[in-house]
Amino acid sequence: MRVHEVIALAADQDAAAVRFAGHCRDGLDRYLGREFAAAAAAFEAALALRPDDVAARRFVDRSRTCAAAPPPPDWTGVFHATEK
Repeated sequence: MRVHEVIALAADQDAAAVRFAGHCRDGLDRYLGREFAAAAAAFEAALALRPDDVAARRFVDRSRTCAAAPPPPDWTGVFHATEK
């Protein structure tokens, strides 16, 4: 199941929302491409725009964890939540 985050309503979209979305897209692409340090940097740039964004914070943490201990070659980027 894919989960999406609503960043802004179309009517409320502004330049900051577009930049935030761009950093998140870049971070996710780099995360899935196993470029974990670059992914963390992209998500940190997103957090600079929205410091309270929970998803960006989680991806910073996951990216740093994966950079420190790379996942196995068959890793797909899927995360299985075990708690709410």
